[in-house]
Order: sequence, then structure tokens, then C-alpha cells
Amino acid sequence: MSREKMGAGEIPVADEAGRLFAPSAARNAEAIARVVARHAPAAGLAVEIASGTGQHVVRLAGEHPDLEWQPTDIDETRLRSINARAEAAGLENLRPAVHFDAVSDTWSEVLPGGGAPDMVLLVNLLHLVPEAEARAILQRVGEALAHGGIFVLYGPFRREGRFVSQGDSAFDHAIRLRQPGCGYKDTLQIMDWARAARLQLVERVEMPASNLTFVFRR
Repeated sequence: MSREKMGAGEIPVADEAGRLFAPSAARNAEAIARVVARHAPAAGLAVEIASGTGQHVVRLAGEHPDLEWQPTDIDETRLRSINARAEAAGLENLRPAVHFDAVSDTWSEVLPGGGAPDMVLLVNLLHLVPEAEARAILQRVGEALAHGGIFVLYGPFRREGRFVSQGDSAFDHAIRLRQPGCGYKDTLQIMDWARAARLQLVERVEMPASNLTFVFRR
């Protein structure tokens, strides 16, 4: 699974400690945190797939201290950024980031002690992978989640076959030119894939900048 977790033309900037900063992650953090606050379990294990710069997982770990948080990514630079942010935050409930490809790796690599995550978070990834990989990610999340577990999925999507704005259409076109086979997924596809993965929709939330969050329960 090869992808860059960033907006169109956005290049995260690193500080001297190796902490990357992505403006898009800063902009959507508050809205995502509000959705997570409504649905996060009181305790247990939360796994973020493709944690990127680490901005989200560090914030959420601070806001939900009774949840243990496991960040992941496939990029070594991003893994270093996540761990640098975690070290600076000094949060006891935030595990070291691990290399994890949600398509090809097994969940035992994230959960070496066994068990199942009580929540999985995925932000801004599905439009950057092909359809087969996107569907596989949902299927594997459904298999991995604990019974009653929560899956929070955020990103840009077509709404029942249509783009919300010209900007979304242009962004999708740019992605497809750069990464053939990738691009926006449709809300109807997401619901079909979720049903196949035995994930039930709990809430669908319109987010700032034409984005969308799905909340599913296993």
C-alpha cells in the first residue's frame, strides 16, 4: 500500500526534533475530535491506521486518557514524527508507533499480545489507494474489531455518485493523474463494503471543507 497522507500539493514540514506538521491535519483536528468524543469507548485499545504526522493521535490520546492508543504508519519518516510527538507529549496511554500496512500486514503485528481493538480510526487515506485496497481495509477492520467496537472513517467522498464541489472534482482528477486507480470513493461503495465487513452505520457526519465522517459499529 503506497500512499502519501496529505492534501493536494501539501508537504508536511519537520522541526528539529523530526516532528512533521501538516496544515490539513491541524485544520480538521477539532472536528474529528468532536466526533470521536461522541463515540469513543470509555476504556480499551484504540488503533489509528496511517497516523501520518501524529498530530491527531497525540491530541486524541490526551483527550481520552483511559483509552490506550496505538499509532501506525508505513513510512519511516512519519513513524519518527509520531514517536517524537509522543515523547514530547509524555502520555502514558500512547504506545510507540509501529509499522503497519492495513492491506497486507496482519493485525497481530499491531496487537502482539492478542486481543482486539475497541476502536479504529482512519483519516484521509481511502482516496489515496485503489478501490481493491480500500475495500480490503474495511474488510480487515471488520474482522479485527472487538464485538461492539467502533470504526471512525474520515475523508473526502463522492455523495451518491456526485462531487460536492468543483474543488472536490478537481482534487479527485489530480489524484487520478498522479496515482492511476486511486481517487475519491463513493458513499454507496463505502456502505456496501461496510455491510460486507459486518459493520453497522451509527452516524454519518458532514464535516468542514466538504469532508465526511462515517462511524460504524462492529
